[in-house]
Amino acid sequence: MIGALQSRPERGSVLVLVLFVGVIFAGFVVVALTRAQVDARSVFVDIESGRALHRAYSEIAVAQAIVSQSRYEAGRNVVLREALASTDATLAGSRCRVEEVPSPSGTVFRLRSTVPYADVYEREVLQAVREVEYLSNYHLFVGEHDAGVSGQPRGAIHSNRQVEFHFPGGRFTDTVSAVEGFAFLSGASSRNTELVGPSYQHAREIGLEELLDEGGGSLASLGRNAANVLRFDADRDVQIVLVRRRDEQWALIEEWSRPPSRSPRRGGGRGDDVAYPVPQDLLGRRVVDYEEVPVRRLLPDGERSAVEDVREELFEYVTSSRASTRLVGIPYRGAGASDDSPGVGMQFTTATEQVIERVPAGHRTVRREVSRPVFTAVEYVERRPVFASGGGGGGDDDDDDERSRGGRGDRPPPATPTLLARRYVRIENETLIHVAGDVTAVRGDVVGRLTIVSDASISITGSIVYRDRQNEPAYDNGDQPRRSYEPNRDYGGSAALGLIALGDVIYSRLVPDVFEINASIAAVTGRVGIEGIELDLDGDVVAYNRFRDWNGRPEGGEFYKTSLRRLGALASAKRPVETLLGVGVVSSGFDQAESVYDTRLVASPPPHFLRYESPHFFLTSLLR
Repeated sequence: MIGALQSRPERGSVLVLVLFVGVIFAGFVVVALTRAQVDARSVFVDIESGRALHRAYSEIAVAQAIVSQSRYEAGRNVVLREALASTDATLAGSRCRVEEVPSPSGTVFRLRSTVPYADVYEREVLQAVREVEYLSNYHLFVGEHDAGVSGQPRGAIHSNRQVEFHFPGGRFTDTVSAVEGFAFLSGASSRNTELVGPSYQHAREIGLEELLDEGGGSLASLGRNAANVLRFDADRDVQIVLVRRRDEQWALIEEWSRPPSRSPRRGGGRGDDVAYPVPQDLLGRRVVDYEEVPVRRLLPDGERSAVEDVREELFEYVTSSRASTRLVGIPYRGAGASDDSPGVGMQFTTATEQVIERVPAGHRTVRREVSRPVFTAVEYVERRPVFASGGGGGGDDDDDDERSRGGRGDRPPPATPTLLARRYVRIENETLIHVAGDVTAVRGDVVGRLTIVSDASISITGSIVYRDRQNEPAYDNGDQPRRSYEPNRDYGGSAALGLIALGDVIYSRLVPDVFEINASIAAVTGRVGIEGIELDLDGDVVAYNRFRDWNGRPEGGEFYKTSLRRLGALASAKRPVETLLGVGVVSSGFDQAESVYDTRLVASPPPHFLRYESPHFFLTSLLR
């Protein structure tokens, strides 16, 4: 009896313990199930986020295709303008909304793709697109001839004929396009040449002359909508020295008389590859006879391989800290903006980062097999006219003979230039200087943003260097050819210079022995390159060191300099020639040459630079 009574409390205690343990276990089960649900939800959200991001990028790709295939009216992309005019600003055929962002370099649009997921979240991608394409987006653009390239250049390359790859080891990370395909020369092949970026062997032709005014006679339309324009008439030459004065952009501008012998438009335009025309005083004479003159020229005749001692620079790598300025994607929200404000423009931020730099560490001499062009001396007899005075008969034989040998005869004495005006001008940002005649000299330092345009030719007579307000150059070692040409980490400016000529843009013999030029250059119907070069219709060099004085009369001399370093972009109708090689030596030009594309031009071309009707997609941003 007593034992039975004692067992009941024990059984009650066990039951309580069992219930307690069961409650604890049930709690653990509930927590585990809740966590599993949370984890499952998180996995679901991640999966949906990835799908939404993929759909957002897909919508951007669809919008890019629609914008690229749109027609243009009055220089405006039709589908972009129609989207802006619609009630919801949605691009027809896509789910992207279009937003307009005014910019000095042409109207910029944002294509916004927003895709919701998991009921409460969104993925949003922005694509910046400029309504037009600028020629400054090309590192090298050649209109009428083949474009020869080698090494590892950055920036897009295009030719309306062939792109020729020279020498093994070429690496091209940006777009390479040609209308008539690619050619591999001087040891280059499709196996030892890397085309990392997009490549198009049958691209559409881009005609430089289509960018001109109707009729192709002037570049005046480039400044038609410019707020700041300086104009000069065609009856005078203009010389420009760009200077930094009180941390502002100034220019010393001189206006000079033109020689009576010069035609109104000189330099490579309209099929004339000679830098200077025949003096006009010969045009009034009639031909009374012909003489045969022996001519000797060097013409290309293949290549040869040779083992030579080559000086090889040695480098070492060091780690250092530097402050860098970077472009934050479109759009950004300004200080004090509301959450609903879309923001406009682009924002630059400065950050300190660890970088690995390559510094010179001496040199060594190695034997290496190299390919050298071979030239063959060709001698032939050329028939040249003997002129008499235009008003009468043949004149006496002695006078005609003197004129045929280049003597004065009845030729008027040489004229001398006269200074007509001289002034200092403060250059505002986004300024265009339009010269209807020749720009016979330009050089100096650039701290602002401007473009110089000539309806004739431009002659570069000295170095042109980008600088900031503290006089820091955009690139280091421009005047030290044995050192690496690289961006200056202390440069904080936004300088940009455009040089556009209807004819030639020529590097004059007056440039210094160590020459640097920072500019975006375009020769619409002529060529860019050194003075004294003559080309045939195929763009091959047929003569060099052919110089003329101010009156247009032949004179002797040579073009041989130590180094050229160029930062910017180059567009030329005819083959650009900066160096001409003989048999293992430089016949004319620069002993060393290096060209670097200015990547800032993609988002910020020089003001009023040449452009054509094609959209330019240049920045993709993931907002969320």
